[in-house]
Amino acid sequence: MLGITRSLAALALVPAIVTGIMYAAPAPAPAHAHAPAPAAPVLARVVHQAEPYPPAPAPAAVTLAPGETVRVLTLDQWYAVRHFAPERQQAMARIAWCESKFDADAVGDGGRSLGAWQVQPRFWGAVPATLEEQAQQAERIAAEHGTAPWTTRDGCEGWSR
Repeated sequence: MLGITRSLAALALVPAIVTGIMYAAPAPAPAHAHAPAPAAPVLARVVHQAEPYPPAPAPAAVTLAPGETVRVLTLDQWYAVRHFAPERQQAMARIAWCESKFDADAVGDGGRSLGAWQVQPRFWGAVPATLEEQAQQAERIAAEHGTAPWTTRDGCEGWSR
């Protein structure tokens, strides 16, 4: 057992990926020869050298206006924003940030506005429960009316246009 542990430990030090284990049966003895006792089967590891990860691309150059900030979206926020047409994604991300910080459970305007985009159900129908569904609803609104229904369309403290 100690030998196996040492072998596995040594294998862990090599930058390699074990992709499978092959069973190699002993070669059959010729029919006319006196057959020796059968040898034990051999297990052989199939190992491929791991390719190094490519270097990360350099960050894209971004020119910011004085006072302008950059926001990094979480994965959930990005999955929601991707539901918008490409030309509206930045504006609708800014609106969700300004309205609720992307909080799908946000309630504002004395209970009249709900969700991440603070949609008013009396005008736009029931607000869905998930951030992605709320983004789809906000995209339907924005596709027809642009960003006019949102008072934060021009930005807010912490996120300028």
